[in-house]
Amino acid sequence: MDLNALSPYVRRAMYSELSGDFKIGQRIIFDYELIYLEQGSFLFTCDGITYTVRKGDFVFIRPGHPHTLQSLHGKSISQPHIHFDVCYDAYSDKVFISFKDRADLTSDEEKMIREDLFDIPPILRISDKELFTARFYELIEIFEKKPPMYMLLC
Repeated sequence: MDLNALSPYVRRAMYSELSGDFKIGQRIIFDYELIYLEQGSFLFTCDGITYTVRKGDFVFIRPGHPHTLQSLHGKSISQPHIHFDVCYDAYSDKVFISFKDRADLTSDEEKMIREDLFDIPPILRISDKELFTARFYELIEIFEKKPPMYMLLC
């Protein structure tokens, strides 16, 4: 991968709530996902390690890494999130948000797993959290409103 060719592609950016006693079973995703926990807390297991995610945390999920999300004490959460590719390519428009475990993928779906370019832990520690959070929300707003040429703004 030529890092000079970075061309981010935002697949989905949205506000989301998971109610009550939720569980997203083990799955892998094809792209990157960045979650901001706006309200509540939950258990996040990634690559066999369980983390307690608390209000204000950012979760970074990498392509092809098995993970689960589960409510903590049966409480709802608010978790705006963004799915994205680091580089746009011929598959970018065809890739969808997976809820399957790797063993359940078809051979065509296996090919959709994006190259993982980052060795970043799943719980991010942001130095300028206020600025980062503002940009995160701005990206979601642009994606939802889709003004002219919004793809260049995301």
